[in-house]
Amino acid sequence: MSNKPVIIRGWWGDLDIFDKKYRKQIEDAGTNLYQKLYIYGNDNRTFFKNLGFENNINLLSSTPYDYRLATNHTLYDHRSLLHKLKILQKALEVDKAVLFLDWDVHLVKAFDDNFYKTLEGYDLQVPLYLYPKSEIEKLVDSEEDKKYFLFFTKLNNYLKQHAWLYEDSYVIPNTGYIYCNDKKIADELFNIAVKEQLTTVPDELAVLYYMKKIGYDIEDYIKNIEPSAISGKDCGNDEWNAKGKLLETYIEHVKDEKKNIYLEHL
Repeated sequence: MSNKPVIIRGWWGDLDIFDKKYRKQIEDAGTNLYQKLYIYGNDNRTFFKNLGFENNINLLSSTPYDYRLATNHTLYDHRSLLHKLKILQKALEVDKAVLFLDWDVHLVKAFDDNFYKTLEGYDLQVPLYLYPKSEIEKLVDSEEDKKYFLFFTKLNNYLKQHAWLYEDSYVIPNTGYIYCNDKKIADELFNIAVKEQLTTVPDELAVLYYMKKIGYDIEDYIKNIEPSAISGKDCGNDEWNAKGKLLETYIEHVKDEKKNIYLEHL
């Protein structure tokens, strides 16, 4: 299969939730990385059409959610990110290789031959990121946790049971960036998320569960799944990001190469 992917992005739900945070992210992202959109909701399609995406919008549903999957934003319906795995499946029905990017993933430098070489030999790439134990524990039983139906309590329980550990932090895949060229892998991720009834971050947990299923430890993951073109998400917290830098150093040590950054996840 060709390693040159079609770049895809997706949207479902309410663009104006959380003081229009996501609407602003999308407007700020621009069109320089865009090739195809997978969208839920007629009103959302109109928004993207007005931004200039008219010719390459794939409408997956006239409603803003696939109500068989979820009914609200991630913090209110903890299954919501199943939509991302569904979009990955749908995209790979059409294209042999895709690169799914969240809207807060931005281009650092233009893709070139060296970027595409970083995909060679991989069927799946997803970067790792971490949750320091101290940071996630601050959120457990907080007012924010109660407001969002114990989202952080549930997430913390998943992390304690399943995440890899590094520097007193929980390490899991970060699906703001997903390169995949195998529809069977996309199907497996979706099926794991549904079968295991994963919630909070079911997309990321599905990748983690899949890796555990095939027997990978964290070093296996780094050698076989971790991309060289992007790092994990910037969490906007100095202590958290400092731990992230330690993880980055460890990843480069295990891969025995420095990353060549083309994208950043803000």
